[in-house]
Amino acid sequence: LKAYVAAKESATAAATAQNLDQAIAADPDFGPPYRLLAQLQAQQQNRPAADALLGQALARAGAMPPAERARLQVEAADLHSDSAARQDALTTLVALEPNDPAAWSSLAESRMSRRQYPQAVQAYQNLLEVEPEDVNALNQLGYAAAYAGSLDTALDALRRYQALRPAEANPLDSQGDVNLLAG
Repeated sequence: LKAYVAAKESATAAATAQNLDQAIAADPDFGPPYRLLAQLQAQQQNRPAADALLGQALARAGAMPPAERARLQVEAADLHSDSAARQDALTTLVALEPNDPAAWSSLAESRMSRRQYPQAVQAYQNLLEVEPEDVNALNQLGYAAAYAGSLDTALDALRRYQALRPAEANPLDSQGDVNLLAG
């Protein structure tokens, strides 16, 4: 854990990688250093190293908490641009950690990008149960509901957004978009 925290606080990529290697060596069943190091490798355009690292972590995933396994699967799916596997891993993750707003947000965005609008509506609604004042989620819920054919749900979400940010123009703009979509 000490090496992992040192990696998170490191000022350079090289120091981060060195500390993450130490964290993995100290506890090979601790998943977060694998994920962070794989992200670093991917940012440095070293996909084979990132892929190998995630493979190594997933091979040990039986000793990790199920939510960590799901996070590793999300990383692997991202690395391979596999949207179906990503969505499956996110679905598993939100089932295991239903109060994780980042997981719900990612799942909702995934469903939107795959044009699964009713499922995106549900994911945004679940996100808003955890983070009721997330104005971006309210805005996106408005669009997802409009695409799903539920004008009332869309406008309700956008009115909540407007109530939270009365001085902003975007809630009204989004209401106009939703009304245009609805004809």
